[in-house]
Amino acid sequence: AVKSEAMAEMKQIDNAIAILQEGLIKNGDSYLLHFNMALNYYKKGDIDKTLEHVSRAIELDKTNSGAFLLNAYAQRDKGLWVRSIYSFQLFLLLEPDSKRSKNAFEEMLQTMLVKPVTEKPVERSFIQQQLLRNMPENSVQQEMPPLSTEEGLNRKIIYNAIKFSMDSLKAAKKDTDVYFVFTEVNKAILSALEKESGALKSGSFWTFHYPFFKSILNSNHYDTFCRYISVSYFPESLEWWENNKTDAENFINWFENGEDNGKN
Repeated sequence: AVKSEAMAEMKQIDNAIAILQEGLIKNGDSYLLHFNMALNYYKKGDIDKTLEHVSRAIELDKTNSGAFLLNAYAQRDKGLWVRSIYSFQLFLLLEPDSKRSKNAFEEMLQTMLVKPVTEKPVERSFIQQQLLRNMPENSVQQEMPPLSTEEGLNRKIIYNAIKFSMDSLKAAKKDTDVYFVFTEVNKAILSALEKESGALKSGSFWTFHYPFFKSILNSNHYDTFCRYISVSYFPESLEWWENNKTDAENFINWFENGEDNGKN
């Protein structure tokens, strides 16, 4: 992996990938090898290969935040915007308070349509805007995401749920607090996904991501969860976290051990 990283630094991406492939053949599956494969394919702009290898890296080790962040970036660029929202949230659960956490939260809000897409894309970790290098300088990402059904997920239903939630908040004049809008839109997405999950679904999104976040919504810790993953973005979330240590500890204990010692 070290040799491949050196090759990548010298922009010898294909050589780096070849070294990593050789490592996989010799040593078998490895989180680090698959993650670095994904990272190098991301540098090349090969999103399908990025997703293939980062998905395998996550299967091998769900404790490394970087893989979830790369997965979120690649999914969003592929148009898998609903899935990317919860990859962002898994990253933020594992790494809530870094600079890249703040940037990731901003991009997640844009993906959720809570904030508008900016002309200048949010700065990304890993390779800054590698995937935009062939786009015109004045190109702007479209606010309207893909709405077709994708792997059993009707994205139009999710989009409509978001718009309905946003319109309802606006009508009630509760759309000025971005944090509150985020919590309500997130609920709306999960509720829409619950209706979509009625039929038998396969894939990690339906067997892991959705059930996990639905369990958070149905627990006593949803508000604490929202504060936790937004501490790098909202100063009031950091202040809340510092002033509610017991709730914070209960959430972390529930998240890490499945034990519920109290209510929010």
